[in-house]
Amino acid sequence: MRTLWGYHGLGCDLARTAVALGKHRSTVRYRLYRVRELTGLEPEDPRSAEALLEIAGLHA
Repeated sequence: MRTLWGYHGLGCDLARTAVALGKHRSTVRYRLYRVRELTGLEPEDPRSAEALLEIAGLHA
């Protein structure tokens, strides 16, 4: 969820998210893929991300 939160907080910029998290871009891309695989929701879609972040308690 931290990856998803960071990704959206940085304007869905994969490279900036990777730098902010101290991870490789491939790692961030894989994590977003896993979100999709586990939830069936698209992490790039703001509505889906909003729902996931609310469920995790990371969004007001």
